[in-house]
Amino acid sequence: EMKELKTILLYIVGVCAVIVVVGVLTNRNQGKPLFGSLELPVQTSTLQTYKKIRVGNVDLSVSVADDTEKRRVGLSETASLANNEGMLFVFDSQNTQPIFWMKDMEIDIDIIWINDGKITKIDSNVAAPKPGTPDKQLPLYKSNTVVDYVLETAAGWTQKYNIKVGDEVAL
Repeated sequence: EMKELKTILLYIVGVCAVIVVVGVLTNRNQGKPLFGSLELPVQTSTLQTYKKIRVGNVDLSVSVADDTEKRRVGLSETASLANNEGMLFVFDSQNTQPIFWMKDMEIDIDIIWINDGKITKIDSNVAAPKPGTPDKQLPLYKSNTVVDYVLETAAGWTQKYNIKVGDEVAL
């Protein structure tokens, strides 16, 4: 009896081992772990593009932040920006003085302040804060005058394309 029990148990263990191996090999080809995953999906694109604009003589694809939630999040969930990408902040009314900060930002940016179709101020190479920086220690960024729009691009973009205060912005 004991010999039969050992044989049956050995057989069951062998079958289980075969099932696990087959499962691992099958799931490997699908790129999925055998027992599920808590991993988040990988983003293949940093931004969804909604609009093309022209800044000076340079074309730029921008994601539009045109409501409270989109403006609040901004580029904080963006791990990188392509050289021809940005985010255009559109406000509920023209001639406003919004205040920006770099809360939860992972990348350095240029902040371009726009009023009446012209650049009125540029904050170049604004550095992302160190992770864990308390909110009260984050610098605030604002324009000296009212603006209609704010554009954020990759850090160094304005310098690379020689974008200056007074340049026209065609939306």
